[in-house]
Amino acid sequence: MNPLYPFQQAIVRHGAETLAGLKPASLLCWETDNVAMDEILAYGRHEFARFDIHFTLLGKCGSAYRILIYRSRLLTEWFLRPDVSYALHSLGYRYDTTSDGRIGAERMFSSCRTRGADLVTRLLDQLQERIRLSPSFPDEIGLFLGYPVEDVLRFMEDHGQNAYPLRGSWRVYHRPKQAEATFNAFRACRQCWLKAMQEGCSLPQLIDRVSVAV
Repeated sequence: MNPLYPFQQAIVRHGAETLAGLKPASLLCWETDNVAMDEILAYGRHEFARFDIHFTLLGKCGSAYRILIYRSRLLTEWFLRPDVSYALHSLGYRYDTTSDGRIGAERMFSSCRTRGADLVTRLLDQLQERIRLSPSFPDEIGLFLGYPVEDVLRFMEDHGQNAYPLRGSWRVYHRPKQAEATFNAFRACRQCWLKAMQEGCSLPQLIDRVSVAV
């Protein structure tokens, strides 16, 4: 058996919707040692970068590594949405800065569209620094995973303490029917991809099938 097969399965279980282009990013926690983690990241760069799929290590939780799996173009488009950019900026993230440290809106929308990878790297660097300095995992991670902005901000306000009508990939406070349809689509995607892998299809083959449409 391919020694990376368990990791490939974990990628699908936690991120098939990102591999399929249904959302810009997913988070995977994977328990392994430092050497194996280096091999996994090298495997990700070698096998998936050609599909615009990237792995970034966000840090550790105990003995498990937190790995962000993302599609660079989709994540760039997500970050450039006005509601997302406003929310991240209000939380102190900087897309592009002027001399006084404020976001340079004109520069952001004129230059970041042509330098998407730079924008993603800049924001992920800031997220990694917050994770490194924070005793707990930042609640705004949902803004990096493509979750609805209003649900992420509401969760940040009450930390999930108040009632919410639905819980799936995230805690849903608004439009639960729409969120339920999204969760069902994610679940069907994962099941379909896991079945294909069990039948002998490799993960790169599966991604190659959908890459034309993404």
